[in-house]
Amino acid sequence: MPHHIRPATSVSDPLTSSPHLPEQDAILVTGGAGFIGSHTVVQLLSLGLRLVIVDNLCNSSEEALHRALELAGNKGELFFHKVDLLDGAALEKVFELYTFSACIHFAGLKAVGESSQIPIGYYQTNVTGTLNLLQLLQRYNCRNFIFSSSATVYGLPSSTDPIREDASLGALNPYGRTKQYIEEILRDIANSEPNQWNIIMLRYFNPVGAHESGRIGEDPNGIPNNLMPFVAQVAIGRRPVINVFGNDYETPDGTGVRDYIHIVDLARGHVAALNKIQSFSMGAHTSVHNSNGTKSLGCVPYNLGSGIGYSVMDMIESMSKAVGRQLPYRVIERRLGDVALCVADPTLSAHDLDWRAEKTLQDMCNDLWRWQIQNPNGYEARVATAASGTEEEDEEEGTLREDSDVASVASTSSASLPETSPSTPTPGELAPSVFASLPVTLLPIISTIAKPAPVMISAESLKAVTAATPLVKPVVATQVPVVSPAGSPARGATAC
Repeated sequence: MPHHIRPATSVSDPLTSSPHLPEQDAILVTGGAGFIGSHTVVQLLSLGLRLVIVDNLCNSSEEALHRALELAGNKGELFFHKVDLLDGAALEKVFELYTFSACIHFAGLKAVGESSQIPIGYYQTNVTGTLNLLQLLQRYNCRNFIFSSSATVYGLPSSTDPIREDASLGALNPYGRTKQYIEEILRDIANSEPNQWNIIMLRYFNPVGAHESGRIGEDPNGIPNNLMPFVAQVAIGRRPVINVFGNDYETPDGTGVRDYIHIVDLARGHVAALNKIQSFSMGAHTSVHNSNGTKSLGCVPYNLGSGIGYSVMDMIESMSKAVGRQLPYRVIERRLGDVALCVADPTLSAHDLDWRAEKTLQDMCNDLWRWQIQNPNGYEARVATAASGTEEEDEEEGTLREDSDVASVASTSSASLPETSPSTPTPGELAPSVFASLPVTLLPIISTIAKPAPVMISAESLKAVTAATPLVKPVVATQVPVVSPAGSPARGATAC
């Protein structure tokens, strides 16, 4: 049985519009317990939707789902299955339990530096896991798909102009290439079945911040390699100083400029994408046509960014204002491959999805600080992990992560992390367990699995589970060894 996580009373944050999906259908959310996933879950639950979360919890926390239900104010329904996308048999069991109207796909590994160390593991988890998912979606006739892509697919910008969706692609590392290859696969799938697929690929830039309540946020595993989680840890006293990589770029203050977007705005972008897909499905497709005259959306990429560039010093100063004191930093040598400026052009998202980033830079910093002071050690699961010694080991090893920008200007403490580019980590930076858990062979694609008839569960039977029912582990097939400490978009890292 799945975990049926019952809501607790809390403040709701409902949106004004809903995709109005059929009552008996559910939305599948892979990696829904991660940073971006959990914030999106809040938005969807607030609309009263039924969600099925699939996550292997290797680098995320089930606690985030409990808190998401609180924040949704008893709206919607949430069912959780601890399943790895590489376990095709276990994943199909989930498909047998529900009828899905759409899928939002966050799950995957996403540390750029780590991807250069274990590329086979990244291709297996991200690409093969996605293929497993897509085959089941096709088999069970769910062709509405939202993919968590990344600005890393653009590679190095060819100019300082804001990046549009029609810019050339050229990812520079295995992680980015997995996203780029999946995008190519999605385009091929849409072309192979004309007028059937509605696929939106959301290319994230740099999500930061937290829910304004401070209840859910970014919970890095080990030493953060994203700028703002590290800044927050310096502010709370877990790290001594922020390293700023170079102050001689051709920017107003000499530090690198990136496009940062509030995590709640990013989550809203997924609701906007779902609304867009709904206009081409659920019967509405008979009167709605795409720009090319077809009655399905096909496969379309959209940037999710603010369109505003903020420098590293802008971020530090805004966070200092949120904290109420100047945060310590020092300037060190710039890193090979970093670029001066990388900003999204979000015009297409505004036009097609009616979506725009609304929250300010200070909102991002204020909400991030509220999350940090309320959760100095992250979610409860992370506190328990730290008590067992795993957290300290992670800090010593310096597990690397990467922002979703094209060439991240991250900040780290020189006392705890070698001063190298995150895309070229030195041996020893990655936890030994990463290599110990690397699968020897690739899993076969699940096309040989016999297709059983899907089973619809009535709303009455679902609601029969009472709030007093204890959480139990779902009955699934034997789990495949996990490639790396992730499986949903990494806690503390963006899903891109």
